[in-house]
Amino acid sequence: MFSFKSFVFAALLSSCEASVRARKLSNELIAGFEPRTVVTDH
Repeated sequence: MFSFKSFVFAALLSSCEASVRARKLSNELIAGFEPRTVVTDH
């Protein structure tokens, strides 16, 4: 049988992966648009 707990766990796992991918993508876009400011800030 398909349990509800496994469904919730799979949903949470997929949402976490999606958020991590979105964060990496946004960081890459920011680094691509503003390479000098990122380097000088850090």
